[in-house]
Amino acid sequence: MKKMVSAIGIAVLVVASLFLLNSQASKTGPSLGLPSILNNGDFETGTFERWRTFGACEVDASTVHNGSYSAHITDDTYDNKINQTIHPEMRLSVDDGLYFEGWVFPTRVGWLGPVQYPYSWIEIVFINESSESLMGVIYTWCANSYLQGYPHVKFLELNAASWNHISRNVTADMYSSWNSSDLSNVMLYYVDIVYHYSNVDPGEFWVDDLQILCPHASIAIESISWEPTCPQPYVASNVTRVDEPVLVKANISGGYLDRVLLKFRKQNEVWFNTTMAFNETENLWVQTMLGQSENCTIEFFVEIYSTFGGYSVKSSLYTYDVKALSIGDINGDSFVGIDDIFTAASHFGEENP
Repeated sequence: MKKMVSAIGIAVLVVASLFLLNSQASKTGPSLGLPSILNNGDFETGTFERWRTFGACEVDASTVHNGSYSAHITDDTYDNKINQTIHPEMRLSVDDGLYFEGWVFPTRVGWLGPVQYPYSWIEIVFINESSESLMGVIYTWCANSYLQGYPHVKFLELNAASWNHISRNVTADMYSSWNSSDLSNVMLYYVDIVYHYSNVDPGEFWVDDLQILCPHASIAIESISWEPTCPQPYVASNVTRVDEPVLVKANISGGYLDRVLLKFRKQNEVWFNTTMAFNETENLWVQTMLGQSENCTIEFFVEIYSTFGGYSVKSSLYTYDVKALSIGDINGDSFVGIDDIFTAASHFGEENP
C-alpha cells in the first residue's frame, strides 16, 4: 500500500546524470515512414536498451501494441519512469519540425480533481543552449486538476484499458506553449515517460512504438546538375548560348515532399521560380529554364518543401554564363564554317510562319 507523500510541486524534475545516445536509430516509423530519433522506442530488444529506468518499470510481453514487447510503467512505487536523452549527441531545434508518435495503454484517464499532485504523462523537454534553462510540453491523460491552467500541459482524451494512438506536432505545441519566449536556440533534450503517485493513484500504463520524427531533417539534396539542351541547329557544347534552354536535374533523398522549386534569376535581378517534376525513369527531379536573349549570368538554386509544417531545404547557389554567338555562327560551335553556310543554304528563302 502506498504512503501519503507531500507535494513535490509541478516543476520539471531534472535528471542529473545523462544517458547519451551512441547513434541515431535506424528503425522506420510505421505511420510516417521516417527514421525515429528515439532508439528502441518499440522495446523489441526485450530490454530497456538506450533508456534509463527509475523506480519500477519493466519490459512486458503481455500487453503489447505491436511486435513482442512494450514498456510497462507500473504503480508499484511513488515515482516510476523511463527516460532517453538526445542532446548533445544530436542537436535538433524546435524549428526542425518535430513530431511525436506513439501508443499508450492507460488504466485510468481523466482529471483527478484538486489533489496534490498525481499524474501519468509523456514529457518532451528542450534546453536553451545559451541559458541552460529547460522548457517543454507535457502530454497527459490522467493528472491533478491544478495542471489545467498550464499552456504547456496538453490533455489527451484517451480510453482506459485499450491502446490509444498519440500523434502530436511538437514544434507547433512548443510555440503555442511558449509563445512569449525566444525559441531560436532551444534544442530537444530528453523524453520522460512518468508515473507519479501522490494522494490519488493516476494508474499504471503501458507504452509502445514511441517515435520522435523529424521530416525536415530527413530530406537531403544529394546532387544537382545542369546542361544546355542543345536544340537544333546547335551542336553539343558546354557553353550555354543565347536563347538556349538549360535542363536542371536534382537528386533528392527522403520522403514527404510537398513540392520542389527551381528558383532562378539574372544576376542581381528579381527571382523567379518554377515547380520541378519527378522523372521516374531517371529517379530525378527535373525542370528546364528558358533561354536568355542576351549575354548574362544566371543564378539558381533548388528549394524543397516538406509536407510537415512548410519547412524547406535549400541547395547551394549555382551560376552559369550565357554567351552570344558570333555573326554567322548558326550552330553555336564558336566557329563560322561550312556547316553554318550549309544550314543557311538549306533554309534559304524560308519565312517565319
